[in-house]
Amino acid sequence: MDSKILSCDYVPYGGLIFPKAVLQEVGYPNEMFFLYVDDFEFTYRLTRKGYKIKCVTDSIIEDLERSWFRVEKEPLFKSFFKTDDSYRGLMHIRNRVYFENENNNSNVFIYNLNLIVYLTFVLLKYMPKNATGIKKYKSILKAINLGKKGKLGNEIK
Repeated sequence: MDSKILSCDYVPYGGLIFPKAVLQEVGYPNEMFFLYVDDFEFTYRLTRKGYKIKCVTDSIIEDLERSWFRVEKEPLFKSFFKTDDSYRGLMHIRNRVYFENENNNSNVFIYNLNLIVYLTFVLLKYMPKNATGIKKYKSILKAINLGKKGKLGNEIK
């Protein structure tokens, strides 16, 4: 197989091409994800139904929308603490945690340990050591908790 073509279990919508008839079998994207990770969940259902997703790694995709956090090439959480608009970041975090717990979490202990280690890293390295940083960090923890509980939709409550 060409090294520039990878098989993937799920992918973003950008560049995704499939026959319209697939929607009859797989259904439409889950609206409860609202904003983010609906593409991962939808394409994951494709592969669970036996469809193959091939990613051409040297293709160039120009997204219609600018990323909420990728102004510079930096990690999501570093950008999260820089932006005034936390809403989209929290939706992404919550939805990603939900998706991972439902589909990619084969070992709850290891998943939670990894989460704790990473959140400690975020706390020490990216979180500003002030009231705003603490408030945003707490909102991340809340979003993670909502994702684990399966509370999706267009609000972070």
